[in-house]
Amino acid sequence: MQRRFCGCGFPVWVQYCFSDSRCRTLFWSRGDDMRENLSRCPCCFKTLNINEIP
Repeated sequence: MQRRFCGCGFPVWVQYCFSDSRCRTLFWSRGDDMRENLSRCPCCFKTLNINEIP
């Protein structure tokens, strides 16, 4: 997994899942007590897109 940051600065973890000829990107929040699959940033609620986050 790679650590990336939303435009607002919230850290997210990116996981690439490969199957056949497709690649799927999953975003995760990682805390001491919680790990959650994300589609939006929990801080600013913007939709997470791998091509838009550094």
